[in-house]
Amino acid sequence: MTLPYIRIDYGESIEQRRKILSSEINLINLVKRINNFKKLRRQEFLEKLALRTLMRKNILKINMLMKDLPEVEIPKISMRERKIEIKKKSHLDEELAEIREKLSKL
Repeated sequence: MTLPYIRIDYGESIEQRRKILSSEINLINLVKRINNFKKLRRQEFLEKLALRTLMRKNILKINMLMKDLPEVEIPKISMRERKIEIKKKSHLDEELAEIREKLSKL
């Protein structure tokens, strides 16, 4: 069995070598990026795992504190009391505005 040979110019052979070498460079860079991605994904997974365990521990601590602390009833503020507080605040704001006007006149 004879192998067929194709004659290629010197310039063509150099161009083809450049293309092959640039393809190899691109493949090596691609492998580097894939390895870097795998490394980052593994690091992300480990950090998420550590965060998850830390959160579980904190939730357990919070639950233990909730059990140990006494329950306190929080008084509810009625709408009337809220309106009175708002009026008091607005009245104080009006007084502040008047005082500032008097100061600016001096």
